[in-house]
Amino acid sequence: MNMEKPKVSVEEYLWVAHFYDRMMKHVNYGAWSKYVMRMFDLARRDIRDVADLSCGTGRHLHHFIKAGFHCLGADISMPMLRVACSRPTVKNRLWQQDARHPAIKENSMDAVIMLFDSVNYLRRENEIRQLFEKVDRILRPGGLFVFDTVTEYMIRLHMTEYFETETWDDLAYERRSAYNAKTRMQYNNFSILRQGQLIRERHSQRIWTHKEMTGFIEKSPLTLLDARADFKKKPVQPRTERIHYILLKPKT
Repeated sequence: MNMEKPKVSVEEYLWVAHFYDRMMKHVNYGAWSKYVMRMFDLARRDIRDVADLSCGTGRHLHHFIKAGFHCLGADISMPMLRVACSRPTVKNRLWQQDARHPAIKENSMDAVIMLFDSVNYLRRENEIRQLFEKVDRILRPGGLFVFDTVTEYMIRLHMTEYFETETWDDLAYERRSAYNAKTRMQYNNFSILRQGQLIRERHSQRIWTHKEMTGFIEKSPLTLLDARADFKKKPVQPRTERIHYILLKPKT
């Protein structure tokens, strides 16, 4: 990639949205969605109405709808939502919003999901607490909140000095990742070359510890039913790479 091109810095997912699905073609969204659907059994009640508060390009949402759930999808990124609108299954079920301020009727959802590191994009403790309080309001009693986070072990193992590049007919990109262990902030720096212009896009995530997250949950209105490691029914360990949290809104 020619780094001497004119440079423009843009917000997260403004241009990455254009090739996000191609970049993530290795992810099995169908299997991931089924894994989460099986968690719904922990509610011990029917789960029908599901809200995805970080639906991105709608890949998970598509599978939930195909499985028969009545779904709504939202994301803070309008470019990601524009891609999601190209999917016939989801295009009439989308709107733009910040997950910390969900515009959903109180006590109207049986389950809320936020998948693929979405909660890691909440970088301050008060944002996590705010999210839990808002999700509690929109869930019906006995409803579930399922989300996942990546661990510091995973970041140190795979993403500390990660590099990838890809070229297609319409654009090319480089992705370089870095991790600041002191602040526990992980960065993905994209250089995107399109029509002679070099675009910089930086994504940042906070790597919350399992202890921190369970502490936030304990202080929230929600109850922790389970925390599962690495797409299995096994407890979190020091070498766990991804954690799925299953939270319950108490019936009383």
